[in-house]
Amino acid sequence: SGWLTPPRQIGLAALLGLSLVAAGLALRRADREYASLLPAGGIIILYLSTYAAHSVYHLVSFDTGFAAVSVVSSACIGLYTQLRHDSYVITAAVGSYLSPMALLYNGDATFTLTYLLCCSTAFAVISVWLRTRTMTLISTYLALFITAYLGQDLKQDALVASLLALHFIVFTVGSWLFTLHNRTPLSETEAWAALPVL
Repeated sequence: SGWLTPPRQIGLAALLGLSLVAAGLALRRADREYASLLPAGGIIILYLSTYAAHSVYHLVSFDTGFAAVSVVSSACIGLYTQLRHDSYVITAAVGSYLSPMALLYNGDATFTLTYLLCCSTAFAVISVWLRTRTMTLISTYLALFITAYLGQDLKQDALVASLLALHFIVFTVGSWLFTLHNRTPLSETEAWAALPVL
């Protein structure tokens, strides 16, 4: 009937994402593990809706889309401070990085690569609080492989190379801050796990 227009689709998706976040926060005392999955799903849906608003439906400008992705990334960090559960972080990270591929990427390459950089920054910050470098490694590999995969079809090698370098800088600074904040140097096993990234 034409009622479900693209703006309404994005609005309903964002409302669903916010509802999942609210439900998870309300249930966190009853079942902490399950409650952490709801906000993770909500964050994924919020990332998907902000990504789709710019890259799929072209409803918002690059700047507005970037601001929305930054807000979702900040909310992702804020939710971790409330939930502090590994399942939240891993689910949110994998879903967030795979969002452009789930929407069968066909949009603005610069926005997609910037979106991935926002995700990387959020999960690098969370890994410091998580007190495990595993999250940093998962995010690093997801960011680099998906950026490289999406970059294969682009004719913008300089853009892809610069974004890969920025991902590398984000995770290098994240690892350094992890060491400073947690007073835990990089172990030999962690260094070997990071070697392919180098």
